[in-house]
Amino acid sequence: MIQNAVFQYVLALFDESRDGSLTVGSGFERTEQDVEWNEQQAQELAQRCAELVGSLTELARQQEGQHRNKAQSEIWDTYLRPFPDHDLDQDDLHAVWKKEALGLVLNKNEQTLSRQYHRWYDENALKRLPWKGCAPVDLIRCARRYARLVERKAPAALQEHEARSLTEEYVLYHCMT
Repeated sequence: MIQNAVFQYVLALFDESRDGSLTVGSGFERTEQDVEWNEQQAQELAQRCAELVGSLTELARQQEGQHRNKAQSEIWDTYLRPFPDHDLDQDDLHAVWKKEALGLVLNKNEQTLSRQYHRWYDENALKRLPWKGCAPVDLIRCARRYARLVERKAPAALQEHEARSLTEEYVLYHCMT
């Protein structure tokens, strides 16, 4: 069960970071972050993160129009509710994302468009979650990716990988100094 794996992963992260330095990510995205937490906080974060993953799983599996309870509505509003529409050209934005994904160099107009989108996304994320040592943007993105994988019935290994990424972002959001 992914919730139990998430709980155990938080505790493993704590065990690895007793010196106040937490290494997260993989490959070239592997980074070391300064964190501040104790064993009790790790237990509490593990529980809350496992509950978040459980709620995201339930929400992703719900049928359209199905009633949400209060806790589910709060999770939906914070992590999954779509942001309001932006006024950026969608086709141009998709072209920029494609170039970025391929590692191609963006021209000046594309760089400007990319910065505008990221600024818009950051502003909307900060309306939902406050700044806590780090921005909530990556936490919200990971929650959305995890929910999409569950909704699309992706293989369990992919879901668990994204749950681990979500867990790392959750810990960083709550513990970075």
